[in-house]
Amino acid sequence: MTNNFILFQETSPNRKKSRNEKFHKLFKIVPEHEFPIDYFSCAFISDNFMLLQGNLYTSQNWFCFYSRIRGRGRLIPMEKVISITREKTALVFPNAIGFQTAAEKYVFGSFLTRDSTYKFLVKLWKQSTEKHQRISAHNVSTN
Repeated sequence: MTNNFILFQETSPNRKKSRNEKFHKLFKIVPEHEFPIDYFSCAFISDNFMLLQGNLYTSQNWFCFYSRIRGRGRLIPMEKVISITREKTALVFPNAIGFQTAAEKYVFGSFLTRDSTYKFLVKLWKQSTEKHQRISAHNVSTN
């Protein structure tokens, strides 16, 4: 484990395939060509401040949270994210990360190494949005 990331760099193709199948079983709307890049243990913080323990998964264009408690999940397409912010839980503990979309703010807490996780997520998000901007610009120029 490095910086709270568990990287999917297994040597066994069967393990990679198994993780990919599990990922797509949990998150059915994520396109099949996307694969899990990384995941982080954390808790979704609901509007009434209830913590829902689970994992935040990342793929090339999605942030996906799943909790076994009541089988709840949250899917956030990176192209819908306006900003990613460092947050605090209980107004004091610097262990949370927020994802702002036009419609909603999602906050996840209980990260062991919030700052390195934050940097990784922001880097991944920027790569995804830059890719979408290049594709959009190309589509506009070819029409």
